[in-house]
Amino acid sequence: MKVEYGSFKYKLLVAMMLAGEYPYKSLDLCRESDTRKKNSISELKNAGIITTATAYDIKRIRFKMFNKRKGEFADELFDGGAEYKPDIHENGLSRLERKDRIAEIIIMMLEAGINVTPDLKPKPDCEKALEQTASCLPYFITSREAREAITIKEDKGKGARFHGTLVSAGGMYNIYNMGSIKMGWIRPAEKTAIDFNEQYQKRMIPWGNNYAEWYGKSAIILSRNLCYINDFIKGKIDLRGCDNISSRNKVDINDYYEHTFYLPLSRQGQIMLNIMCHRKWHYYLTGLFFEKEDLAQPEIKLSIACDAATRDGYYCLVFMDGDIGRLKRFTEMSISPDDYGKFKIICYDFQKEIVESVAPQGMDIISYPFEDVVNAFYGVYDQFEKKEETGNE
Repeated sequence: MKVEYGSFKYKLLVAMMLAGEYPYKSLDLCRESDTRKKNSISELKNAGIITTATAYDIKRIRFKMFNKRKGEFADELFDGGAEYKPDIHENGLSRLERKDRIAEIIIMMLEAGINVTPDLKPKPDCEKALEQTASCLPYFITSREAREAITIKEDKGKGARFHGTLVSAGGMYNIYNMGSIKMGWIRPAEKTAIDFNEQYQKRMIPWGNNYAEWYGKSAIILSRNLCYINDFIKGKIDLRGCDNISSRNKVDINDYYEHTFYLPLSRQGQIMLNIMCHRKWHYYLTGLFFEKEDLAQPEIKLSIACDAATRDGYYCLVFMDGDIGRLKRFTEMSISPDDYGKFKIICYDFQKEIVESVAPQGMDIISYPFEDVVNAFYGVYDQFEKKEETGNE
């Protein structure tokens, strides 16, 4: 069967290869029309490549006789596809939920223009550091691939919520997918994720030290519910999946990462992922709203989690990156009536309601249409960053 690169069939089959199967309810993450998706699934079914089955009340798309039929399509997905061994055996509920989340992440990455297949990424045993301009960037490695690449100290990953890592010129981020629920974070397990991040960064992208603010310890949380931002800001950690864990081992994820970016599991999140893969992306994003002279200096950021400290006395946080760690620190400030209006948060229109729910009295919220900001970012980035890369004025 011919599988065109970038098509819905391609994305679905790649996600199934890397995750083992795909949850039917998450087809909305693919940008194609419902008609196109329905017709493509019918064609794959009629070709005997996939089937659908319900397990634990969730309809799932699975391979049918994979070992017998893989020669018809697997090598068209990526080099060596026919030899790849996906985890396609049915497991218990927790294992299937993890597969679902990894499959969703794969689609999010593909839609964001991020490499996910083994032939487009460094081999797990690669010891050679990458250049910032390496063609394989950006790429996503699953937690399974992470363990093949790095010997993790005191690996306690069995209970980890860590699903993989995004490596890019704009930063290196551990990825978590909460789906439609809240997850708990456990102290020993998440040390596994951070240990991998630090070791892999040191080996593969040592130049990340030049951009320490955005490399360091960074994570991205994907979720269908922005309302959970309120819980993260207020430090609620009595989350699903932690019922049998002692309070000593429950952790606030904000305390483990220097930056924790909360992105919607949606088309907006896919675009935000793409933006975060660009070199110096945050500089250009904040530069849409402030002149260089108004950007906050490091010494100011030590006391106020802001992006701008303007010459006319305003402190501003640009929350368009979804950094809930900085949002938490910024909104926890005590503002006297004399300073009302001096502290501002700039966000996307779809973030406004949740930001208003956590902002203290006297803090102004300014929102902008998502599409307008995105178009402006790419326009500015293409104009200035490409000139800097080529040395042209």
